[in-house]
Amino acid sequence: MENLIFIPFAHDDSMQSGVNFFNKNISANKRMLVYMKNVCVALVSAKKYNPESDCALVTNLSDDEIPAEIHEIFTRENIKIFHFPFDEFRFDNNTPWGLAFYKLCALSHVLRESEYKNFLYLDSDVYIQANLNSIWQELQENILLYDINEGLNNQSYLAMLEQTRKFTPDKKFITRYGGEFVAANRENAGKFISEARKIFNAIKDSGQVVTGGDEVIIAMTADKLKNLIRNAGSYIFRFWTGSFRLVSNCYKSNPVAILHMP
Repeated sequence: MENLIFIPFAHDDSMQSGVNFFNKNISANKRMLVYMKNVCVALVSAKKYNPESDCALVTNLSDDEIPAEIHEIFTRENIKIFHFPFDEFRFDNNTPWGLAFYKLCALSHVLRESEYKNFLYLDSDVYIQANLNSIWQELQENILLYDINEGLNNQSYLAMLEQTRKFTPDKKFITRYGGEFVAANRENAGKFISEARKIFNAIKDSGQVVTGGDEVIIAMTADKLKNLIRNAGSYIFRFWTGSFRLVSNCYKSNPVAILHMP
């Protein structure tokens, strides 16, 4: 198959996972099971509507570390598992969102160690409700990233700018893209990872602390490659849950294909 839809997932007790996982009293094993159940929903739904694409978990876990009930579902639903170490884009263990940088590591590995023509990686808390052929068509020309439409009236955007401007001498108002959706063909994925690696190395060599996760590197990389970037907002939307709720009828009216529900 030419297309790969994958969910990157890394587990390391010494590193920090998503800071929006509020219940810190949950044991590490139960926490991982919550994530893995989300991965099942994402990948099974992706395969249902995209049988012509390969759907995979990309992880640093061994087969023995994946819960048996999850493994059984993957086998039954023809979901692949690719095992790659977390050996790139790795910051200090105390870095917030440290495990999120595995997404970039995973993309680097599948690019080098597979022969797919098109790649799409997604966060684990998504549901795919449609075929993604339009995305594959767009990847002939574009890298697709999700512009989450934050501006100077938004504190999280200001926090990102505070970090990116340490490494951009012209102090740009760069676009913040979400870390839940990155799609590119093989050639452009190579350009993306190459630029992201340069930025990661510069940050790490400087000794600066990144608190905004992989989205900081994605934003800076996209700014370098802006002529290749197109907004993926016609394909994915964040339906926030929890204490901050954001609702929309775009799951049905002029519908997006991917529902992200953090």
